[in-house]
Order: sequence, then C-alpha cells, then structure tokens
Amino acid sequence: MKSGKVESEIGIRKEDKRRKILIVDDEPDNIRILAKTLTGDYKVIGATSGREALECAACEEIFDLILLDIVMPDMDGYEVLRRLKTDKKTRNIPVICISIMGEDIDEARGFELGAVDYIGRPFSPLTVNARVRTHLELKHYSSHLEYMVQERTAELDKSNRKLREEILERKRTEEQLCLKIANEIEMEKQLRQAHNLESLGILTSGIAHDFNNILFVILGYSQIATDSVPCDSKPFKCLEQIIMAGKRGADLVNQILTFGQGAGQETQVMRIQPVIRE
Repeated sequence: MKSGKVESEIGIRKEDKRRKILIVDDEPDNIRILAKTLTGDYKVIGATSGREALECAACEEIFDLILLDIVMPDMDGYEVLRRLKTDKKTRNIPVICISIMGEDIDEARGFELGAVDYIGRPFSPLTVNARVRTHLELKHYSSHLEYMVQERTAELDKSNRKLREEILERKRTEEQLCLKIANEIEMEKQLRQAHNLESLGILTSGIAHDFNNILFVILGYSQIATDSVPCDSKPFKCLEQIIMAGKRGADLVNQILTFGQGAGQETQVMRIQPVIRE
C-alpha cells in the first residue's frame, strides 16, 4: 500500500525529497490509521507482512525510518528486525517497534536486535510524531556525521598519499644530491692529484734540466780527456767508466724529463742503483 503519488509533469519525473517511512503491519487498517497520524511531509509505504517488508527494504529506494509491528503471522517483527539488521543495505535504518498496550512484548529483545524505540497502540498522535521526528533527526545527523567522517577519511588518505609521494621524491632528491656530492668529491680528488702531478712534473723537469747540464759537462770533458791518454792505460779505462755512467745518467734524466712534460708514456720500472754506484 502506498500513500502519496508519484508526481510527474509533462512526462518528466520529479525528484521526491520527502523522507520515506515504511509501515509494516498485517492489518491494512492499522497502516492507514498510523499513516494519517503522521503529520510531517513524508512519503509513506505500507507492507502487510514480514516478507513484503523485507522485499520493500531490499529495493533501490532507501527508507529513512521503519515502523514495525511485532505480532504478525508467518514472520513476526523480531525476525524481520533481525534480518534488517544483518543486511548491509538496511542495517542503519532506524526501526521503531509497534505493540498493543498490555501485550506481553519482550522489549529488551527488540532493543538487543537493534530497535531504537517502541510505540504502543492505541496511538497517541503527539507521542508518535515526536518519536518519529526525533529518530529521523538522529538518522539525519548520524548520516551527516558518517558522510563527514568518510569525507575526512578520504581527505586524510589523499594527504597521506601526497605525503608519501613527497617523501619518495625527497628521498630521490637526497640520493641524487649524495651522488652529485660524491662525484664532485671524486672530481676534486682527481683535480688535486692532477695538480700535484703537474707540480711534481714542473719540479722534476727543472731538476732534470740542471742535472742534464752537469752531465753534459762531465761527458764532454771525459770525451776530451780520452783523447789525451793512451787507450790501454788505467786512466783511459776510468774515463770510459765515467762516460758510460754519464750516458746512463743522461738516459735517466731523459725519462725524468718525459715524466715532467706529461708525454703519457707507459710507466716502467727503472733500476738506478747501478748509476748511483758508478
């Protein structure tokens, strides 16, 4: 049973923003009386059995409140209430149970199953409307609070994702910075080594040049001296040793000059002990 019409104009369905109330009672007259008792601007739908009530609650239309008679054949109000509260779609709909004054009704059981209130028949219009309004407002505030929590949770999730991205980006930046610093340190080390080698090359080149001048004089005068003594004499042999040692020294000086000039020749091990001894 439905009280309230689906309004339409020129074939276009208007959105019905009225709060929707489901009244469940096996007596249609009781549904009509309770519907007329409600003074608010509600869209009221009636169900005359527990199964019909569950079918209505399972449809796409979400109810804002359910008025549920406890004493019904086939499926009583407790079973309907239990099924409503185990369904994810309907568990948050407030349910007010209806009972006849003087009936042996287990109110505690109804509250344990999830009922929010009880109203007795015969109805007091003031009491019925006050309790309906109260629980509709509570449902409204509860839904609004839930929406705010979901919205805030979504914002927090978004902020957390952004923060994680910023942390990862900062970590990548730090890693790149550390790599850059390490490269700069290595480059500075290589430049310092190159500078030291260059300074050493300049020093060795100067020493080798001076030493080469000394060897030039020694070799020159030794060659001249060999012309003045017999070939088989002891002085001649001594002069030959001097000349040989001078030539070895000249070779060594040339190697030092090559190193100082950075010619890039392959490094070789030199034995300078014989030259020193001579």
